Amino acid sequence: MNSTLVNRNVIIGGHRTSIRLEMEMWEALDEICRREGMVPNTLCSMIDAARDDTSRTSTIRSFIVRYFRCIDTPGGRVGNALQMAMGFGRLRSIGMGRSFAPVAGMAPSTRMPAAGD
Repeated sequence: MNSTLVNRNVIIGGHRTSIRLEMEMWEALDEICRREGMVPNTLCSMIDAARDDTSRTSTIRSFIVRYFRCIDTPGGRVGNALQMAMGFGRLRSIGMGRSFAPVAGMAPSTRMPAAGD
C-alpha cells in the first residue's frame, strides 16, 4: 500500500500552519468534525493544546485512533467520544500532554480509564 502525505493549511492558536497527513487521516479528521459539529481548525487547535513534546502530526494521528476507539466502546457515542478521546482532564496520564478541566456535566465515572488505572 502506497500512502501519500497530503499538505493542508490549518489555523492553530491563531497561526496558520501546514500539516502533512495521509489522505485517510484527513478523511477521519473531517469525519470527526462532522460528528462533533466543529471545523478542522478548532479541532486541530484543541488537539495541539494537549500535546507535549510529541510532533503535531503524531498527536493528531493518536487522537484520531483514540476517538474512533471511544466510539467503538460500550456506551461510546458521538457527543461524548470527543471528551473521552481528550481524556477528561487526564491527558498527560494517557500520553496526550497537558491537562484540561473536566467537561461540565460529565460524571467522573464515565471517563475513559487512563493507562495504569
